Amino acid sequence: MEVYIDVSFAVDEENKSFWESVFDALQEGKVATIFHKNLSGFGEVVEGELDAMLDKWPMEYFIPEGWSCEQGRISASFLTASDGAEFAKELVYLFGLCPVKELEISVYEDDE
Repeated sequence: MEVYIDVSFAVDEENKSFWESVFDALQEGKVATIFHKNLSGFGEVVEGELDAMLDKWPMEYFIPEGWSCEQGRISASFLTASDGAEFAKELVYLFGLCPVKELEISVYEDDE
């Protein structure tokens, strides 16, 4: 079973290019490097949560299937496996620690 996770959040104009560079790098598969390089600046709690997630979850879960930035809103889709709902809960916590607004995360299953 495949589980899809859609993530969407608003960013301030001054943070827009930062988040675009993060998602560009993630889509290229530079997960650990880009997360640590960029998100570690948000403090020890974010860095600790990120380390725990990178140790626990397959690297593929962090690579977006696609993403966009329109009207100050970042949207991304991630493909996971049957444990995707649990991964999504941890994403909610991680992004909640970052300077984003109006965070929305939805999870849906594809049983085919």
